[in-house]
Amino acid sequence: MANLALENNELDHVPKFGPDPFWAFVWPGSYALHRFINADPHVVKDKNVLDFASGCGLAAITAKLNNAHAVSANDIDLYSAASIEMNASLNNVDISTTTGNLIGEDVKQDVILAGDIFYEEALGADVMKWLESQRENNNSRVFIGGECYSNPNFNL
Repeated sequence: MANLALENNELDHVPKFGPDPFWAFVWPGSYALHRFINADPHVVKDKNVLDFASGCGLAAITAKLNNAHAVSANDIDLYSAASIEMNASLNNVDISTTTGNLIGEDVKQDVILAGDIFYEEALGADVMKWLESQRENNNSRVFIGGECYSNPNFNL
């Protein structure tokens, strides 16, 4: 299992947050993707992988540890990106991080991992539409971890 721990008070310089900043722990969907990849590593082996809304980076790290060719972890939060970079370093893997909003962008990835991004119906609809466009236009394989608003109009 990937290591996700901070050593030597690496985040002491970060302003104090309320309880549980979202990037500071493993969410169920990210953990489900982690288990899925470990159980079936060929889905990422030698592939270019995007971990969208990466949080702490668990799915991205797991993809790289299972021989993905290149892995990019995306989250719009700068603290999340810093957390991903520290966790990747702790696991001795090379992962690029981006903090831009990718919804609507053409990312051209072999595999897109999306964990725990469907927590609001409006956001979920936008993300699902974007993921479907990546699948249709770029032949990306999309794997979703976590609860998802049910909509029969989406076909992933």
